[in-house]
Amino acid sequence: MRRASSRGLATGAQCIVLTTMGLAALMTESTLAVGLRSDEVTTHPQEHEGWIDLLGGDLDSNWRVSNCAASTFTLVPDPADADSRMLLCTGLPTGVMRTSKMYENFLVEFEWRHMTTGWGANAGFFLWSDPLPALGVPFTRSVEVQVANFDHNSDWYTRHGDVFPIHGAVMSPDPRFGRWPRGSRSLPLEFRAKGTGQWNHYRITCIDGTVQVELNGRLVSAGYHAAPRKGYLCIESEGGEVHFRGMRLLPLPAAGRELAAAEIANSLPDSARVLPLYDGLDLSPWETDQQQAWVLKDWILAGVSPGVLTRDLPAGDLEVRLDWRFKKDAAGAIPTNLPLELGGLRVPGMMRPAGEWNRLVASHTAGSWTLLLNGTELPGPSIKERQLSLVVDSRPVDFASVLLITP
Repeated sequence: MRRASSRGLATGAQCIVLTTMGLAALMTESTLAVGLRSDEVTTHPQEHEGWIDLLGGDLDSNWRVSNCAASTFTLVPDPADADSRMLLCTGLPTGVMRTSKMYENFLVEFEWRHMTTGWGANAGFFLWSDPLPALGVPFTRSVEVQVANFDHNSDWYTRHGDVFPIHGAVMSPDPRFGRWPRGSRSLPLEFRAKGTGQWNHYRITCIDGTVQVELNGRLVSAGYHAAPRKGYLCIESEGGEVHFRGMRLLPLPAAGRELAAAEIANSLPDSARVLPLYDGLDLSPWETDQQQAWVLKDWILAGVSPGVLTRDLPAGDLEVRLDWRFKKDAAGAIPTNLPLELGGLRVPGMMRPAGEWNRLVASHTAGSWTLLLNGTELPGPSIKERQLSLVVDSRPVDFASVLLITP
């Protein structure tokens, strides 16, 4: 395969930049032809210099925890190649792992395979993502590329290769492909994924808010006018074991203008680390005398009867954030205090109605706490002890995204 010079890289980047009008008008015979073999390759990449190996070195070289357990994503030997490693995702709990850096324009490619069948054969690859989950969900605001090997045409999702915005992101679907009748989802027109245990190949091109997805050598879906259009990349865990290998990224020239705030995802300092205080797998090292009061439901920790869970927090500056909702169809009044304690103290606050998610962000800086409830600052008490407790009074509570962030 021909190797391009650095000058050729710039030329290649210019060639694949598509304006909105050009993307909609690019109606090639290969992408719309009927009767092509399911294994026929119609896109042929050029080789360029400057690729970043996203699975090279230790996992911490390029990736950061967002809300999953430490065991959710691990690098293991590739059974087919003793000299290579692959990324194993257990699928538990539901959540994501993000890149350490943000990206704007890039080409990313990788192989993936599912090791389960049915609805468990589901995962995703997120583009231009925020670093932390959106309110009340285990996923981040982003544009998602579906990683699935089931084929299910329905009124809300279909199959591998779907590309769509989630949790506040936006994107317009490319009119060359299938359209979801109730949202902004670009759908493949044919099923091209291989069976369980077999490797598939993705090549995803992201330039100036446009995205094109190639699966096993065929362009299958696309979108444009995406926002954010600069952010992190995430790998999604969603219930079933899935493997990734050969994951590499080629940065491409950035837009020739300064991006607006709405076009850039939220960010964390490069040095920041996130520790899920509830990791979806067990309750260690939380302490409780009411074990029966707590039920683990994947990414949700359900407090089903009165009880208290407590754990210590580390010294130094930190941020604790957590989401909760009171069960909608349950007995018991909504308390006037938040369902938690900081340093052994309950904090009063005006919360949303039962069934709606709340978020508390508690920041400890220079020896004092700042509390934000649903974006509004609370008159926080003088909290001395470094301790967090989750509290259920009379009404059941769901907790999610219980995260500790250190600078």
